[in-house]
Amino acid sequence: PFDIETLQSRLALFKEAPWRIPTGDLELRGVERVRAGPTVQAGYDELRKWIDEQPASHQRMRSHACEAYMLALGKMHGRKPFSSSDGFVGLAPARAEVNDVVAIVAGADVPFVFRRLADGGQQHHWQLIGEAYVHGIMDGEFVAKGSKWEILNVC
Repeated sequence: PFDIETLQSRLALFKEAPWRIPTGDLELRGVERVRAGPTVQAGYDELRKWIDEQPASHQRMRSHACEAYMLALGKMHGRKPFSSSDGFVGLAPARAEVNDVVAIVAGADVPFVFRRLADGGQQHHWQLIGEAYVHGIMDGEFVAKGSKWEILNVC
């Protein structure tokens, strides 16, 4: 059960998901990758409009906003969408598989995908698959909820 404030913030979060997730919530400013902003959202909106009207108009899109969105999409090459058992959605490395685990690493800027290795012993070992974008937890929201921490042995 959610209180009204939590429910409203979750709904607002999902409204942004269609344009934030495909770009990993990133855009390029010069040579820096930064959090996606209004330009990327405008590019998404313009692209959606163009797709909806495309049969009637074969014009090529040339706006700065659309180019910024398409450039951000291009940087996500080698990634695929996923949904977690907890209902989170995002982008993972293309080689991620069902049953891989998304984990927050203390001190890291992004979550990572890990795969449990079959080692047969009591200690579990994990292989790092790569970084992930998980919509709704990129600004520390998950950690702020008092999540359980555990140590992973990474090989």
